[in-house]
Amino acid sequence: MKIGIIGHGGDKFTEYGKQMAQEKIIEILMNKQEGDVFISGHSPIGGIDIWSEDIARRLGYQLEIKCPK
Repeated sequence: MKIGIIGHGGDKFTEYGKQMAQEKIIEILMNKQEGDVFISGHSPIGGIDIWSEDIARRLGYQLEIKCPK
Protein backbone atom coordinates (compact mmCIF):
# COMPACT_ATOMS: atom_id res chain seq x y z
CA MET A 1 0.00 0.00 0.00
CA LYS A 2 1.17 3.54 -0.68
CA ILE A 3 0.68 5.91 2.25
CA GLY A 4 1.02 9.69 2.31
CA ILE A 5 0.30 12.26 4.99
CA ILE A 6 -0.20 15.91 4.09
CA GLY A 7 -0.53 18.99 6.24
CA HIS A 8 0.78 22.41 7.16
CA GLY A 9 4.30 23.72 7.41
CA GLY A 10 6.08 23.68 10.75
CA ASP A 11 5.59 27.41 11.26
CA LYS A 12 1.85 26.83 11.77
CA PHE A 13 2.36 24.72 14.92
CA THR A 14 2.97 25.51 18.55
CA GLU A 15 5.30 23.10 20.35
CA TYR A 16 2.24 21.36 21.76
CA GLY A 17 0.63 21.18 18.33
CA LYS A 18 3.84 19.73 16.86
CA GLN A 19 3.92 17.06 19.57
CA MET A 20 0.27 16.16 18.99
CA ALA A 21 0.77 16.01 15.20
CA GLN A 22 3.79 13.73 15.56
CA GLU A 23 1.89 11.43 17.93
CA LYS A 24 -0.93 11.16 15.36
CA ILE A 25 1.57 10.42 12.57
CA ILE A 26 3.07 7.62 14.69
CA GLU A 27 -0.41 6.25 15.37
CA ILE A 28 -1.20 6.19 11.64
CA LEU A 29 2.11 4.65 10.58
CA MET A 30 2.42 2.03 13.34
CA ASN A 31 0.30 -0.45 11.36
CA LYS A 32 2.98 -1.01 8.72
CA GLN A 33 2.50 -4.04 6.51
CA GLU A 34 5.10 -5.80 4.37
CA GLY A 35 5.62 -3.83 1.16
CA ASP A 36 4.07 -0.55 2.38
CA VAL A 37 5.65 2.56 0.85
CA PHE A 38 5.52 6.04 2.34
CA ILE A 39 5.18 8.88 -0.19
CA SER A 40 6.09 12.47 0.64
CA GLY A 41 6.12 15.79 -1.16
CA HIS A 42 9.16 16.78 0.96
CA SER A 43 7.95 20.31 1.59
CA PRO A 44 10.82 22.81 1.61
CA ILE A 45 9.23 24.62 4.57
CA GLY A 46 9.20 21.50 6.76
CA GLY A 47 6.35 20.49 9.02
CA ILE A 48 4.05 17.52 8.46
CA ASP A 49 5.87 16.26 5.33
CA ILE A 50 9.28 16.17 6.98
CA TRP A 51 8.04 14.88 10.35
CA SER A 52 6.17 12.10 8.55
CA GLU A 53 9.23 11.17 6.50
CA ASP A 54 11.41 10.98 9.61
CA ILE A 55 8.89 8.82 11.47
CA ALA A 56 8.30 6.57 8.45
CA ARG A 57 12.06 6.10 8.06
CA ARG A 58 12.42 5.14 11.75
CA LEU A 59 9.55 2.65 11.39
CA GLY A 60 11.23 0.95 8.41
CA TYR A 61 9.09 2.21 5.54
CA GLN A 62 10.46 2.38 2.03
CA LEU A 63 10.27 6.09 1.07
CA GLU A 64 9.19 7.58 -2.24
CA ILE A 65 10.05 11.28 -2.18
CA LYS A 66 8.43 13.66 -4.69
CA CYS A 67 10.42 16.89 -4.24
CA PRO A 68 8.83 20.09 -5.54
CA LYS A 69 10.59 21.75 -8.48
